[in-house]
Amino acid sequence: MLLSPPHRKSANRYKNLSIDRAYFIDILVENTVVIEVKSTETIHDNHIAQTITYLRHGNYKIGLILNFKEGHMRNGIRRVVLNQNQ
Repeated sequence: MLLSPPHRKSANRYKNLSIDRAYFIDILVENTVVIEVKSTETIHDNHIAQTITYLRHGNYKIGLILNFKEGHMRNGIRRVVLNQNQ
């Protein structure tokens, strides 16, 4: 069984300030994979940037963007991997 509590809160830190609930991860699977759920015509750069932000702040490596507005689900999946340079 996979563990995936929905809408995981992610705090944002800036200098000595902590902003609770700054980000809401849609689904976090096994505390490893970030899943962002969308329903839009296409996945845009800002969706990818949002997912990369979640990966950075949570020290995660892999994210998936699932777009349910695509005709075929296989076309609505975008894998996002956090590189060391990002």
